[in-house]
Amino acid sequence: MKKKLCSAILMSFLCVFLCVLNSHAQVQTEEGMEQKEEVYASVISENLTLSGNFVVEGNLLIRGGNVNLNGHNLIVEGTLRHVDGSLRINGGTLEVKGNYYIETIEGDESDGTLVMPQLLTL
Repeated sequence: MKKKLCSAILMSFLCVFLCVLNSHAQVQTEEGMEQKEEVYASVISENLTLSGNFVVEGNLLIRGGNVNLNGHNLIVEGTLRHVDGSLRINGGTLEVKGNYYIETIEGDESDGTLVMPQLLTL
């Protein structure tokens, strides 16, 4: 039973993180707007609570669900594009070595939220 449960959890985890998505974003250049293809090494589209540190070697797309760092580190070696859902720091650390966009792939306003509760010190 434990082996099947662990296997199911691992497969769910892999399905969330090891998707590859090609998309197009507009980029401002001196000549005007042009399409730029972005490749995402990892895509999150459902609820996820980290149980350990996680490194994304490339770009990360959060397109839905609630991501909870749960006291762990999320390191994105590339760009983080946050389209929808919430990203809760919750005592963890978010390190993005590229850019962090809270917007749609097309560059429009998104429903993504970054939650960083402020600690109260007396």
